[in-house]
Amino acid sequence: MIIRQAEPRDARHVAEIHTASWQSAFHGIMSDDFLARQNVEKREAEWLKNIMDYPGNLLIISDSESDIVGFSCSGRVVRQTEHAFDGQVFGIHVSPVSKGRGYGRQLMTASFNWLASLGCKNAFLWTLEANDDARGFYEALGGRIIALKSDNFGDRTLEELAYGWETLTLARRGHSCTTSRDEPLS
Repeated sequence: MIIRQAEPRDARHVAEIHTASWQSAFHGIMSDDFLARQNVEKREAEWLKNIMDYPGNLLIISDSESDIVGFSCSGRVVRQTEHAFDGQVFGIHVSPVSKGRGYGRQLMTASFNWLASLGCKNAFLWTLEANDDARGFYEALGGRIIALKSDNFGDRTLEELAYGWETLTLARRGHSCTTSRDEPLS
């Protein structure tokens, strides 16, 4: 298993995983029409720009040198909230066929390591309230709900929850597993 910073050549794979992840995870939550309109080419251009503009923020995980199975994007908070969190995980996605193998936990750990290297002390992320799988995952990692907001996704207005971690620490089967900026990414 390899976790590394994304490179421009990874933008297509990231866009494919992002699109497939949305279409799988949000089926029945977002409209079928909205999910069908998710465009790999548009996302590829967006991810390429992100990789170029914010080097290091996008991490990918693969089970070989070329088989990317997931990614996370994290960095310093862009828009201040009423909460005092300085790091944010903007997105974490694992290919639907690769879920349940520990890739998500490893990406969260790597994201927290990245945030620590940027000087962040804590972090939060947003997820859809109706996404029970994601909510269970974040709660198992020790995230706690800190905020609620509404957002439009196509023709639907959906509730989003913010999960926060007061320290860059993930829960692990009843005990804490602190990340460190010196911990290797792979």
